[in-house]
Amino acid sequence: MSLLIPGAKENTRPHTIMPLPVDSQPFYRCKYPRDTQFAYQLEQDTATIADKLRYARITARLEQAELAELVDIDRITLIRLENGQVFDEHMRTSTLVKIAIACGREPSFCCDEYHAFMSGDYGEAIRKMRKSRKWTQIVLADSMGVNPTTVKRWEKRVSRPGREHYYKLLQIITEG
Repeated sequence: MSLLIPGAKENTRPHTIMPLPVDSQPFYRCKYPRDTQFAYQLEQDTATIADKLRYARITARLEQAELAELVDIDRITLIRLENGQVFDEHMRTSTLVKIAIACGREPSFCCDEYHAFMSGDYGEAIRKMRKSRKWTQIVLADSMGVNPTTVKRWEKRVSRPGREHYYKLLQIITEG
């Protein structure tokens, strides 16, 4: 199947994406044996985002330079993402989705629940949660241990809540 990423450069050539075979035969011989070993040993349930990115690229039979060109990012950025040198909360959800699609995976393959939340209208979600409890921004800020201005900035999407604040929001929602 031929794949072109929407918004990619016009002169970008399409890549052929081969799905991962389900039989017990080796899916291909990697250029680097470490990559083959990594792909077979990956535990999908406990894999980090960096591991999922690398796994998607390896099983799609793409070199780092090819994938970087396909999703229109710098090769060094891709290397840093795959090596876990970028904090999860600093990874752009749009980049993770582009990588997953380019590798023939579902868009959410490389994302976790935090990135899914951040890809939507997180400001509106925070505001609705706060309003449903009839809280002011000050009350929410006090319960989370942040400044009220921070909550206001989240709701206006001027800044993003970090992963630790996301988990505090989930805790507040579940506790009621």
